Amino acid sequence: MDMGTFGSMSIRIYGAALRSAAAEAKAILLEMASEQLKTPKAQLRVENGVVFAISDKKMQVTFAQLAKGQKITRKLDQKSRIEISFGITIIGTSPMRFDVRAKVTGKAQYAGDIRFPGLMYAKVLRPPAHGAKPKNADTSAAEKSRELSLLKKKD
Repeated sequence: MDMGTFGSMSIRIYGAALRSAAAEAKAILLEMASEQLKTPKAQLRVENGVVFAISDKKMQVTFAQLAKGQKITRKLDQKSRIEISFGITIIGTSPMRFDVRAKVTGKAQYAGDIRFPGLMYAKVLRPPAHGAKPKNADTSAAEKSRELSLLKKKD
């Protein structure tokens, strides 16, 4: 059951599984890089999506070059314990937030703040009791807008 991602629950609930999947993907990409660079995995390092030889940083390949725009379907040869502590640089820290001022002053833009010419709003009306029916609803603006859009399509 999906409980949402509110209150920073994403990392607590899904973090370990995502880190494990990322570690497995990294291990597979390292295998591929090792084959392409003809260098043992132990002599390779990864930084920002680039795999390079420790002895010669010019001998490198990016994750994108390894994938070649294709889905990678390779599986690990052996299901050994995968190191998942690699590259954790943000979790557990308090990085500088550049969006705070806009949020505090009310200047931040959210999806609900987007406005388009002729934009209309809708509201879901819930009846106060089971089986209740609405008495009336003024839909003239919506109908007029629909008629105008149909006329524009004919031109």
